[in-house]
Amino acid sequence: MTTSDPRIVSLLGSLCLSRQGRLGKDMTLAPNMEQKVALAAMSAQGYAMFRRIEEVCGMSDEQMAQLMEPTISIVDDLEARLRPGDWWERLVKSFILIGVLSDLSIEISRLHASELLDQIGPENYDGGHGKWAAAIIKQGAEADPQLESRLSLWGRRVVGEALGVARKVARIYDEQLDLDIASAVGLHPLLARHGQRMAKAGLKA
Repeated sequence: MTTSDPRIVSLLGSLCLSRQGRLGKDMTLAPNMEQKVALAAMSAQGYAMFRRIEEVCGMSDEQMAQLMEPTISIVDDLEARLRPGDWWERLVKSFILIGVLSDLSIEISRLHASELLDQIGPENYDGGHGKWAAAIIKQGAEADPQLESRLSLWGRRVVGEALGVARKVARIYDEQLDLDIASAVGLHPLLARHGQRMAKAGLKA
């Protein structure tokens, strides 16, 4: 299967739009202007990537929206369940969730949309958010051991929810497309990359 299948491309579009939505929300709550500007730029890049995916799909906004609805609803449910207590927790939540969604997108692209992966490049799937957020989190964690412990604990809760989202999304599209995303992707690569990200952020997975 290639990028000509609109259902696969719409799945990737929905994951991209979910990431873009998180970045936009974070931008409004960021504690300083430097972070607001950085998040605004990443959010804009995420929307541009979504439009590029939409062009590949060759569908109207209305058609794309119908196919994306299941994924967007699942991510929205997580947002309602998992509410951060402060900016640090919000930053870690986005760091983990965007990372997992980006990893899921990359794995699905490798399996079913390799042409799109080649066009966009796997390093662009998170819009640079992972590297940016890891540096900020690590600086805070190194300066405050209690913060490091709190954010590591919070991160374990977040990744459990994020992996649950990945499983639900994979199952829905497996049923619709008669694919096997859930078992083909699996949790091992997602967990391995999560552990690497947490280490770069100075937190324990």
